[in-house]
Amino acid sequence: MKEQLTELPTSLPVSVADVRRHLVLDHYDDDELLEIYLGQAAEYCQARTGVHIGNQKWTVFGDVWCDIVSLPYKPVDSVSISYYAEGGDTLQVLDPSEYILDNRVYPATITYTNFSELPKLDPIPNRVECVVTTGYTSMLPKTIEAAIYLITGHLYERREDSSPVQIHAIPMGAEKFLQTVKLDVL
Repeated sequence: MKEQLTELPTSLPVSVADVRRHLVLDHYDDDELLEIYLGQAAEYCQARTGVHIGNQKWTVFGDVWCDIVSLPYKPVDSVSISYYAEGGDTLQVLDPSEYILDNRVYPATITYTNFSELPKLDPIPNRVECVVTTGYTSMLPKTIEAAIYLITGHLYERREDSSPVQIHAIPMGAEKFLQTVKLDVL
């Protein structure tokens, strides 16, 4: 499956104010720094688990209709399928009545309602495009939320690349939390 991130997350389900409360900070002087660390923590958690954090859009490309039937994103909010018809160079939107999205399961699946009636495609790459809206904007799994707080706190408290003091991982640290929600890669 060929995919491309086409819209970065615009907001996260954890705010700088939430992080400030977690760190018991009573000043706003470091909010810009906290925002950077929060973004890094969310990106790290997403990379380690496969769970998408923050509303984002991905475009999945297929050469034929059956290339795009399972979507390894969690959660999947919606999809929009477009295609280049045989002999055409204009992207056309497939009527949503032509497919069914089952986003209650992982991986989310797309089933075409009448596969034999789908428009014909030229035998060249990337004739089908599926834009997937994904990502937690609320109700983030608590283990991921806790990991984001822990990682953000770690980055805030240790702002340098090294330390004269040896730091030990805590048994219930961010990595342990993330291991419990890691998705199997398809």
